[in-house]
Amino acid sequence: AIHVITRQDIRRSGMTSLPELLRMVPGMQVAQIDGGSWAISSRGFNAKNSDNLLVMLDGRALQTPSFTGVNWDMQDVMLEDVERIEVYRGATGPLYGGGALAGVIAIVTRRNPGIPRVDLAATGGSFGEAAGRVHASGTLGPWEFYATARKDKASGWRQNDGHDLDDGLLRINYALSDKQSLALLLKYSGGTEQAPGALTAQELREDPRQTPYNRYDGTRGRHRLASLVYSASPAPGWSLSAQTFGRWSDRDTLTTGRFGSGFLGSSQERLGGVQAEARHTGAAGPWTWDLSGGGELASGSLGARGRRPRPDRRHAVG
Repeated sequence: AIHVITRQDIRRSGMTSLPELLRMVPGMQVAQIDGGSWAISSRGFNAKNSDNLLVMLDGRALQTPSFTGVNWDMQDVMLEDVERIEVYRGATGPLYGGGALAGVIAIVTRRNPGIPRVDLAATGGSFGEAAGRVHASGTLGPWEFYATARKDKASGWRQNDGHDLDDGLLRINYALSDKQSLALLLKYSGGTEQAPGALTAQELREDPRQTPYNRYDGTRGRHRLASLVYSASPAPGWSLSAQTFGRWSDRDTLTTGRFGSGFLGSSQERLGGVQAEARHTGAAGPWTWDLSGGGELASGSLGARGRRPRPDRRHAVG
C-alpha cells in the first residue's frame, strides 16, 4: 500500500515535525515518548528503536547502520523543505534492499524555487518553547539553490525534559544542459535531548513533573549527510544517474538508572560510497514496461564504547 503526503497536505495539517505528520498515514504507528523522543513503525511492535523501516531523503538513507532504524530525536526534517512524502507500507525489500522489511518513507525536498527570496520566522509557546528559522531560495540562470537553518529549544513539562536542536539543509542544482544536471545536497542535524525517565505510582501522585533519579540523563549528537548526483536522459524513455555520498554520525547517551545501574555510551558511524542506476520505460501497442537496475558500493566504520557513570553534573548532556 502506498500513501502520498503532498505539499498541500503539509500546509493544511498544521504539523511542525515529521513524526507528527506521519500520524496522517493509515497503518503507521506513531507515539511520542517524551518531549522529543518518538517511536515509529508501520508493522506493529512499535518501540523507540524500531528497525527495518527505511527512511530516505532525496534518495539517501537516513538509517543508523547499528540497528537499521532511525534516531528520530536527532534526525528531524523541516517540513518547510519538503515537497512530498511517499510512504510504502509493507515489505519492500525486493525494490529497496535490506532494511526495508517494515516499509519505506521517501522524503522529497522542494524543487523549482523561482524568484530569489529570503524568509525569516520565529515561534514561541509554553514550557519554554522557542524556535527560529531562516530560509533562502531562488533560481539564477542554470542554478537553483535552496538553503534553510533552524534553531529549536524548549524546557519541557517535566524536570530534565527539554531539548536544544539545530537543523540545516543546503541543496544546489546546476543544469549542464536540457538533459543533464548536477545536484549537491548537504544536511546537518544535532543538539541535545534530555530524558526525564519513568516514575513510580507513588511518585506520580506526589509530583508528576519531578525527575528524582534521571536529572542529567539524555542524548547529544550530530548527524551530517552529503551527496552529489549526476542525472542524464540520453534518449527518450531512458534515465541514468550516478551518485557519491557520505554520512557521519556521533552520539552520546547517558542513563543514570534508578538503582545505580546507569550507563554512558558513545558511538561513531562513518559511511561513504557510490551508487549508479539506469531506468527505461516504454510502450508498444497494448504493452508497457518499466525496467530499472543499479548498484551501490559503500564502506564505513562503526565504533562504540560505554562505561558506568557517576550520576553527577560532570556527565550531564543537557
